[in-house]
Amino acid sequence: MYPLVAAVATAVYFLSGHHSWMFNLIGLSSPVLILVAVHIHQPEQRAPWYLFALGQFLFIMGDVVAYNYSAFHSLLPTIFPLDAGDTPYPAISDVLYLSVYPCLIAGLILLIRRRGAGRDRGSLIDAAMIAIGIGTLSWVFLISPYVTDTTLSGLVKFVSMGYPLMDMLLLTVAVRLAVGSGRRSPSLNLMVAAIVALFVTDSLYGWLQLHDGYIPGSGFLEIGWIAFYVGFGAAALHPSMKHLSDRASDVDAKVGVGRLALLGAASLLAPLTQVIQIWRGESVNVPVVLAATITLFLLAVIRMVGLVRQQQQSVDRERALREAGASLVTATNRDGIHASAIQAIRALAGPNASIRMCEERDGTDELVVVAVPVHPPLRNASTCPLLPAKSVDVPIAVGAALPPVALASTVLAF
Repeated sequence: MYPLVAAVATAVYFLSGHHSWMFNLIGLSSPVLILVAVHIHQPEQRAPWYLFALGQFLFIMGDVVAYNYSAFHSLLPTIFPLDAGDTPYPAISDVLYLSVYPCLIAGLILLIRRRGAGRDRGSLIDAAMIAIGIGTLSWVFLISPYVTDTTLSGLVKFVSMGYPLMDMLLLTVAVRLAVGSGRRSPSLNLMVAAIVALFVTDSLYGWLQLHDGYIPGSGFLEIGWIAFYVGFGAAALHPSMKHLSDRASDVDAKVGVGRLALLGAASLLAPLTQVIQIWRGESVNVPVVLAATITLFLLAVIRMVGLVRQQQQSVDRERALREAGASLVTATNRDGIHASAIQAIRALAGPNASIRMCEERDGTDELVVVAVPVHPPLRNASTCPLLPAKSVDVPIAVGAALPPVALASTVLAF
């Protein structure tokens, strides 16, 4: 419902002559609805959403100041001065705009840390490859012109470069969240789509500022900024936002066709930048393009090595389980079952794991050690606590010939 209402309000905004108050009202709905959604859905992690609401509010305040600077100047001329009768650059609105990014990035990082099931180097590499590919385009066409412009002051350069750099950093963190472990919920998809809309819109705005110029509130770019506002608001209102911070049970090692296509496209962006510069008759920024290409190649190799290792580990686990199954089938006594189970768990847990096999006896809650491998030795192994945090449970089939005291057998590796 909210996206539909926002779409109607956006149409009215464009058809009625781009009234700034209407644009600001659409934007203000986002932080308000984020706070309402937090109250309704009661997510376990509220801090990220409060940071998102604060970032959206700062963005709206930047719009209010930028679109109504003359009115603010009339009220407080010392705080909102003019530069030769025009709005200065940078202005207070730029401070508000740039303050948005730390809030959004901090909120995304909190979600990443909360959702992570452990060390996920693959997702980090994937996000770095996408960031470097897009960052090369951003540097060459949006940042480098300010670096080489000797007519600009240091403050103007710093602020002008700050926008694309912060957009790039925000997009990188969002990609890391999207490709990392955890559920791909509608709330997550809407949030990432909103950040992508902001990145594309800001990039187009920066490009137009370097060439023909663009007056905020006068054209089509407002659609992108409204999509950013509405996307975050819709992400908060969706019921799946409650589980957005749920911790993943395991690191997702699978790489789908979509991610491979995205990584392949990101790897081609650096040489594509060189092609565009040659086609436009511009001098090629060889050091940047070459460094990006080499880095992307090295990251792709590292990623490939990781995938090969994961595949080999899967093969090793499958072989260990197959051999353990065959060994258990041929076991003729209790000692044979114990030896087969311990051999299997050692193959799965690694040679450095300490292993002991326990059985639960009738009428007690205590697990008694019944088998311990010779290497490595286990000290004080007379009793076994119930299910340690790092235990691996392996069910053992108990045959009819075994005494009834062996209700269950468990192999613990830690």
